[in-house]
Amino acid sequence: MNKQIYFELKPNQEYTDTDFIISSANEEAVNKLTSWPNKTDINQIHGIILYGPEHSGKTHLCHIWQNKTRAIFINSLYNLHQIIQSNCYIVEDIDELIPQHEENFLHLLNTLIEHKYYFIFTSKFPPSSIMINLPDLASRIRAMHNIEIKHPDEPLLKALMIKYFSERQLKIDLNVIDYLLVRIERSCGAVRNIVELIDKHSLAEKRNVTIKFAHYILNNMI
Repeated sequence: MNKQIYFELKPNQEYTDTDFIISSANEEAVNKLTSWPNKTDINQIHGIILYGPEHSGKTHLCHIWQNKTRAIFINSLYNLHQIIQSNCYIVEDIDELIPQHEENFLHLLNTLIEHKYYFIFTSKFPPSSIMINLPDLASRIRAMHNIEIKHPDEPLLKALMIKYFSERQLKIDLNVIDYLLVRIERSCGAVRNIVELIDKHSLAEKRNVTIKFAHYILNNMI
């Protein structure tokens, strides 16, 4: 009998502060961004680079900061009319953006600094590891205040897995989660990927998520 054909429905992505899971891996970033900017502090910084592994919560934190400050996500370096619409801005994935558009990015950075706007840049890597050829851009990026979101600890990975299964309305016993966590890469991306695989195949094969099914996914689908 052929397997059921299904349409994959993406779970709703919540970017609220109550939905963000705080742990030792990200608490420094959370504490900083929830209290910044403090416009009564004349010596405060205006730009932050938030860096950490993929799927570690950088985008979520940026959305929380956006809700607090009405910041604007800049999604094009070639259309900077957005720069007059707010005094807070966010640019994601600068480790990918800068190597391809150094001069345009330098122009953006100079504009943000000149107007004394507040801004967050995100990256998977620390500023010192971003490939930059323009000396002016390199010096400015590497002089910026930066905050690391560290690799996740076990409580965070477990909480994330529970959250992702819940978003997909999958009921799963904690013993299955414990079984999975000791058998996958210890990263937020790996947690997301295994949950997506289990969701996809449990739906297609109409199977409950048990340890036996988790074992099957780990040994046949990865």
